[in-house]
Amino acid sequence: MQLPPADIDPDSGRARLSYRQAAAIFEAATKDMPGGPWTLHQLRHSALTHAAEEGAWTATLLTYSGHTSVASLARYARQPRGIRALAG
Repeated sequence: MQLPPADIDPDSGRARLSYRQAAAIFEAATKDMPGGPWTLHQLRHSALTHAAEEGAWTATLLTYSGHTSVASLARYARQPRGIRALAG
């Protein structure tokens, strides 16, 4: 089976990990950490929360999250002021 060029690392020639492979590796690597094992979903949620708390632009958070509704971003900010609206 031929993989699409975007699925192959140009430096090593190796295929990218599948989501399931990456999730298994990440969970194994975090199993002994406090609160572990951690999931990739938790990692993504944490990154969005930190970005929102640091005042990331709404458009940036929508891009990171893959969401289309600003209302869906509320869960990532502890305070509504944590999300900056686009000036316009």
